[in-house]
Amino acid sequence: MLPAVATGLVSAGLVLVLAYSEPGVLSNEALVNVPLAIGFSTVAAGVWSTRPHPTGLRRLAVLYTTVGLGSACVLPAYGWASSGLAGSDAAAWVSNWVWALGAPPLLGLGLLLYPDGLLPGRRWRLAAVLGAGGTAILVAAGAFRPGPLGNHPRLENPLGVGSAAFWDAAAGVGFVALMAAAGLGLAALVVKFWRVPAGGVVRSQIGGFAIAGGLVVLAALLPAEGGATALLLALTAGIALPATVGIAVVRHRLLDQWASLDELTAQMGHLSESRRSIVTEREEERARLRRDLHDGVGPSLAAAVMAHPATWIPASAAAAFPALTEREIEVLDLVAAGCSNAEIAASLFLSQKTARNHVSNIFTKLGCSRAEAIARGRDAGLGRGSR
Repeated sequence: MLPAVATGLVSAGLVLVLAYSEPGVLSNEALVNVPLAIGFSTVAAGVWSTRPHPTGLRRLAVLYTTVGLGSACVLPAYGWASSGLAGSDAAAWVSNWVWALGAPPLLGLGLLLYPDGLLPGRRWRLAAVLGAGGTAILVAAGAFRPGPLGNHPRLENPLGVGSAAFWDAAAGVGFVALMAAAGLGLAALVVKFWRVPAGGVVRSQIGGFAIAGGLVVLAALLPAEGGATALLLALTAGIALPATVGIAVVRHRLLDQWASLDELTAQMGHLSESRRSIVTEREEERARLRRDLHDGVGPSLAAAVMAHPATWIPASAAAAFPALTEREIEVLDLVAAGCSNAEIAASLFLSQKTARNHVSNIFTKLGCSRAEAIARGRDAGLGRGSR
């Protein structure tokens, strides 16, 4: 629905502009609204189709809808105002401010909120205020500045209030606030880029969006009459941003919380399978030990116990490592004592594979290497009497 509406508005606007406006009236700022309108209305439809539940995703859906429809209204409002048809005066007034609902909110908020609709942290709220405030000021300046309308100077603003000097100054402040928010938005993308795991889909999408966002900021800072180079840059930036988000939504389901739920369900399934595998291995190990004892290997096991006697595990160790099971704390005690996986297996009557699995699970739960696990274990009182 949204893509069809945006495409219809853009098409009607191009027809009206070409039919009623003077040649060369389409500036870089006007043309960049074409890919923004079609691209972000399509992206917004894709996000809405996922039935976004988290607040951040709904925030992005609203933002992209605003950008898409705001950009789509720029050309038809201008063309209608130039046509002299019924309602052209009202269209001229709309044309004076509707452009500020296209690219400006994308610069002020879109860069800051990608890819999850959330700020990197509380300290970034000022950037959001600058972006939203700058956009609101530009809309208000276009709607209420008295005197001739900027795009159609033959008409006076019917809703003009205050003085033109005040609104001109306000528009300047709004533009500066918007560019500051855009710069902070690019910085926020860098922060988010380094926070996500390397080599992942999310990181590559953030990197691509940051590059496209930089092109948009550069295009916004260039003069309106920048020639073919500025036009090419503006169109490239206008296409790159929605294309980057569109790939994230359609191909990688980046903004689909249901995809995240499916992934979480799959991970839980893998964990359950791993748990069943560990239980099976333990049962097999117990059966093997019973057979070995029955076959007369008891003296060998006794010798292993003497070589690696069990030690008293301090109560503080359980409190220090609440994520570890009792068996994993016993294994960590031996790791902290400097035992190898083979020595741990012999000391605890485990197969080397089971001992290796325990050690790997400990490192995963603690998020550390073997050397770090040894240091943390010794700090908790482990490894002092196991070797």
